[in-house]
Amino acid sequence: MYNKTEINNNAQIILFDGVCNLCNGLVRFIIKRDPEAKFRFASLQSESGQSILYKLGLDQSNFDSVIYIKGDNLFY
Repeated sequence: MYNKTEINNNAQIILFDGVCNLCNGLVRFIIKRDPEAKFRFASLQSESGQSILYKLGLDQSNFDSVIYIKGDNLFY
């Protein structure tokens, strides 16, 4: 899971709905195929997820998305 370190340009972060079974399945799917642990994960509802959303100026109350962050790029 993502910890509270600063987001850097090399970070690959996936924010997901922590109560969504589909989202949790997606995270497990990615982890199984990421042997080098390039991706970091945080649920949108978690303190870390909320902190990232706040830092990026994103809505902190919409949990129906998966957000992929790579450097300065955001993908919904």
